[in-house]
Amino acid sequence: MQSLYLMLPNTNIMTIIEKRHVPIVTYLKLLRHRRPPLGMIGFIFLSMTLFVLLPVSVVVNFNSTAPYENYNAEAIATNGVIKNAVIIALENVTNVNVNGNNPLLITYGYEDGGKTVTDKFQTMDREKTLTYRVGDTIIIKAYKGQSQIVGLASFSFPFEIFLLFPVLFGSLGLIFFLIGFFPAQRIFKLYESGLVKNASIYSMVIQRGHGRSIEKYLFINYRYAGAGGKQLSGTTITTDLSLMQEMRQNEQIKIFVSETDESISTIVPRKLAIKQGWRI
Repeated sequence: MQSLYLMLPNTNIMTIIEKRHVPIVTYLKLLRHRRPPLGMIGFIFLSMTLFVLLPVSVVVNFNSTAPYENYNAEAIATNGVIKNAVIIALENVTNVNVNGNNPLLITYGYEDGGKTVTDKFQTMDREKTLTYRVGDTIIIKAYKGQSQIVGLASFSFPFEIFLLFPVLFGSLGLIFFLIGFFPAQRIFKLYESGLVKNASIYSMVIQRGHGRSIEKYLFINYRYAGAGGKQLSGTTITTDLSLMQEMRQNEQIKIFVSETDESISTIVPRKLAIKQGWRI
């Protein structure tokens, strides 16, 4: 254990605060025991996002490898040279369906620099392509090895849309996690280095969780003396209902109090203190 030295406000007493060891699993329990447990919900969402993001990324990358789908249409339209091309093949893309229609994949060949170049173009403009036949001559624009058919809008299935689901899921999870993070972090810090003080329980109340939750929470309310004899109160929320049998009203208990703000406190978790060998 590390020891910290603290000069208490308005006193000349130097107090030794031992940095207690608190296992990280305790932090996860603190997230779960919040009411409602938004921090734990957020943690679960973020964890699920990581598992979902990897396969989705693989799918997106795998389905976006066709060269013609990555052409710079704006550069071709602006700088491209008009050429005649001959249709080599017409193919319905059956694995993609948009509002009941399939894209048409057009394969064509054209002369460029004395060589015959074969390229492809995918479009959803089915009305404009109804008269297209293999062997027909069409007008294209070619630029730096890339080309597109003049008068048709290119189509590339937006596989990136699948990334929106994990992104939105992860964003929601991050919001929930941050809502629960700071209260849980505050208690965790108290476990690590809070000042040990005496307190007196004045009430204990059991309440059911929000919505359809069947989980019950125990609210332990207590009072303790602050600087100059000032009376302060605090509340610890837990799902450990067995404490209802272990504690009684007006019973003296140990609490942790923040060394920087005495209004922040929490009850010393007896089981954890014994397990970790805290000297309290």
